[in-house]
Amino acid sequence: MSRSLCFAAVAALLVSCATEEDKPASKALENPNDLGVVAPEVNTGWPCPPFDNLETDANGNNDDDEDGLTNCVEEYWGSDPNNPDTDGDTVEDRFDLGEIEDPFDSDDDGILDVLDVDDDNDGILTADEDADGNGNVRNDDTDVDTIPNYRDDDDDGDRIPTLLEKNPYDVSTTTPPPSGTGGTTSTTSTGGTTTSTGGTTTSTGGTTTST
Repeated sequence: MSRSLCFAAVAALLVSCATEEDKPASKALENPNDLGVVAPEVNTGWPCPPFDNLETDANGNNDDDEDGLTNCVEEYWGSDPNNPDTDGDTVEDRFDLGEIEDPFDSDDDGILDVLDVDDDNDGILTADEDADGNGNVRNDDTDVDTIPNYRDDDDDGDRIPTLLEKNPYDVSTTTPPPSGTGGTTSTTSTGGTTTSTGGTTTSTGGTTTST
C-alpha cells in the first residue's frame, strides 16, 4: 500500500514540474473582430402611417382627442392632437384635413382648412355657413354641386362670388352690377316695352329705349 502511494506522489510531482515550453501554444485568429456577420439596422422609433419615412414615439399612433387622426399625423400637419376641432370652425379635424397625404386648402391661400376659420375665403366664417341651421355645416350645399357651402366660394351657383352677395343663398338678392356696366332688363308698361342696356334712358312715344 505504501509503495502505491509513493508511486502516485512521484507521478504528480513530475507533472507539476513541466515547464511552459512543454505546453501546446494556441493559434491566434488572423482577424479576431471579423465574424462575417453584418450588424442589423436598429429602428429607434415607431412608424407613423401613412408616412413611410416619418418616425414618432410610443404615443404617436394614439388618438388622444378621438377625432380619427393619430397624434403624429396631427403634429405633422400642425393641428392640435388634443383638440378635435383645432380651428374651432365646427368641422372636426378629420373632415377639415380631408386626404391625409394631400390635405384640403379650399381657397388656395396656403393655410390648410384644418387651420383656417374661413375655408373658402368667401367672407363668411366656416362656422356661419350653416344654411339650414341644423348645426352641421357639412351637409349644406345650396347649388347641389357636391361641394359644401363652407368650401364653395359661389354657394348658390349664380356665377357671382359669395363675397359680393347680400344673401349668398338667394340668387334674387345678389348685389347689382355698377351703373352702366351691363345687364338687360325687359318689362311691360302701359306705353309699350321698355328695354334697358345700361346708360341713359330716352323715351319716344309708347316705346322706351335706353342705350
